[in-house]
Amino acid sequence: HEEISNYINDRQQHSQEEETEEKDEVEYPQNLSAALSALDEIRHEIASLAGDEFGSQCLETIARITIPYSSVAARKLLHGISDYLVHLSTHRYGSHVVQTIFQSMSTNLNLSLSEKEMFELLELDQDNEDVSEDDNLPSLRDLFIAISEEILPASKELAAHIC
Repeated sequence: HEEISNYINDRQQHSQEEETEEKDEVEYPQNLSAALSALDEIRHEIASLAGDEFGSQCLETIARITIPYSSVAARKLLHGISDYLVHLSTHRYGSHVVQTIFQSMSTNLNLSLSEKEMFELLELDQDNEDVSEDDNLPSLRDLFIAISEEILPASKELAAHIC
């Protein structure tokens, strides 16, 4: 009986260890890989798709799925709408895409991050020069600066569209 009892205890302990390991793993949505692949395929057409009824819905879905798990996806989406932000912000469908991208990014920022962690997240750490996995993709810092410079001259016009 003692051997059987030891065997059962060992199996229970092993089972509990497996459950603990599974809880520590980040669970990604099943469609994350597909959404990231779709984003790669359309990355040069993002602004155009944002102005289309069906395309805008697809972009919003891609943003909601990818941004929580990938800062590169956020950068691709922001880069895709930069230079068209003022137009898209006042567009019937594009405004929803812009809103979804920014909301997804802000919802996923952890406000309890230290200053150093926030700098790393926003790629403000000047020591880290190679932050891009893609040479043509600007850093979040550069994208935010470009977006600020783009919307500043049109801020009065954009203020009229805020509901």
